[in-house]
Amino acid sequence: MNSLLNVEGSPLSARFQEDEPQLYDIRSHILHFYDNIKDRDLSTIAESNLEELYEIFSELDELGHLDVDSTMCEFVLQDPVIRALLPAVHSSYTSYFSLHESQLARKILDHENPWKVLESFPLYPRYENLINVHFQNSPRLKLWLL
Repeated sequence: MNSLLNVEGSPLSARFQEDEPQLYDIRSHILHFYDNIKDRDLSTIAESNLEELYEIFSELDELGHLDVDSTMCEFVLQDPVIRALLPAVHSSYTSYFSLHESQLARKILDHENPWKVLESFPLYPRYENLINVHFQNSPRLKLWLL
């Protein structure tokens, strides 16, 4: 089996060979995501079909929430193909959130039941969790609210 990374002679070689199937899986998902977005106009998609935009980026979002250790992250980031794609992937992901949240804000402002729109937002549970974690870990907020 050919390796994605040139790690021969590295102390990580044995570990890499053990984790190589997971690395191939992660790599193939990133390549699939890149192929899916490279020729698309995200602004046009956001204006016409917010759900489609969410579906496109859900694959990348799932990868971002995988439970992988730091060694696997290192393997992924050392892959020359992945490293070459990361700027475009990062840029598109940043654009996605900007577009998605702007569209959501417009829908919330224009809707007769703003909470219904917000709660139907696919990432709402994550945002709510993020706020709760931030609140729980911020002593300044606790003191201010007391």
